[in-house]
Amino acid sequence: AGGARCLTKDFEAPELASLVRADSVHKRVYTDPALFALELKYIYGRAWIYVGHESQVPAAGDYHTSLIGDQEVILVRAADAQVHVLYNRCPHKGAKVLPEGDGSTGKFFRCPYHAWTYTLDGALRTAPYLDENAGIQKYELSLHPVGVDTWGGFFFLHLTPHEAAARGHTLQKQIGDAATRPANYPPAALRPPRRLTTGGVQPRPRPARGVVEPGTARPVIWRANGIAMRPEFHLHQ
Repeated sequence: AGGARCLTKDFEAPELASLVRADSVHKRVYTDPALFALELKYIYGRAWIYVGHESQVPAAGDYHTSLIGDQEVILVRAADAQVHVLYNRCPHKGAKVLPEGDGSTGKFFRCPYHAWTYTLDGALRTAPYLDENAGIQKYELSLHPVGVDTWGGFFFLHLTPHEAAARGHTLQKQIGDAATRPANYPPAALRPPRRLTTGGVQPRPRPARGVVEPGTARPVIWRANGIAMRPEFHLHQ
């Protein structure tokens, strides 16, 4: 309309722009399936997305699972201290390898369906009845990795790393000069938000899609040296 660029058959650019204001976000951003399809294509499929913090995987075997767009992934620290991000699906039958949340998987992953086991970098370790003499190679059956990079203790993933490399789209390029802005909140001092329960202090699960929890519109609060950072915005009709 009026020469506006059409992003899809359902939306024009001005209509999309009207959904997000300086202090509020329209509820359709969280409920409209067509908008979510746009996000999957233009954001989750092409950008570096926050997936976890180093404090969530301090030791070898520690993991944190997330839903990034419509893909379930595992953030895990391997025995060599390297951090990997893997799809949380066994390539054998597509079963979920780890349950949702945080924990320690020990020295390897084991799929609960047919007991295929994987090293912490995703390589297939053992598979009952797998006959490599039949031309099936273990390296072809590893947990599928995604791109991963880090900034200030925060881990980011890219679901299509080869495409990102071809475009020269690095995490540093995406962050740009934003990396120089949080001078009052040094990234190394930040930790995920936590909540008090009757059993003590426990990690509070947070969505991977942004700073608003679906259904509550409650902003995420990160703390640095006791100072809370709280984004101020709300939903508009």
